[in-house]
Amino acid sequence: MTHAKKIREALKELGEARPKQIIEWIRQHYPDEQVNDQSYRGDLMANSINHPSEHHFAGAEKFLWFNKDNKTYRIADPSELNTIEEHKISQSSTNEKTLLGKIGGSGQVIIPPKIREKMGFNAGDLVAFVINEQGVLELRKARMKVEIL
Repeated sequence: MTHAKKIREALKELGEARPKQIIEWIRQHYPDEQVNDQSYRGDLMANSINHPSEHHFAGAEKFLWFNKDNKTYRIADPSELNTIEEHKISQSSTNEKTLLGKIGGSGQVIIPPKIREKMGFNAGDLVAFVINEQGVLELRKARMKVEIL
């Protein structure tokens, strides 16, 4: 079972809870699992719609609401889920589904998992950004030829 599923299960029972309480619930209900606190804390941020660091995890499933006043998490309401633009699928003018991403402060772009899968992108792959004759930006898997002199 994934961390996200365990977090969701914990919050269905706990309602709203601090990370420490969520992790303790998981430890109690999954005693055979080695629970890494930092890993679960990262997943809480990643699965949050509105945590200040959630943008670092653009490809993660977003289902949590972070209450910054008391540092607690809860399962987000459906109306809150609809507020996050980068996770909406919209229809473009050509009627193709468009997945949105976000550019981080250092200029990095996280490619949504569905796009990575469809394009066959893997960690470490090179990508090429090409502007075609119509001025449309294309993202392609890059190939590099190395010659030994």
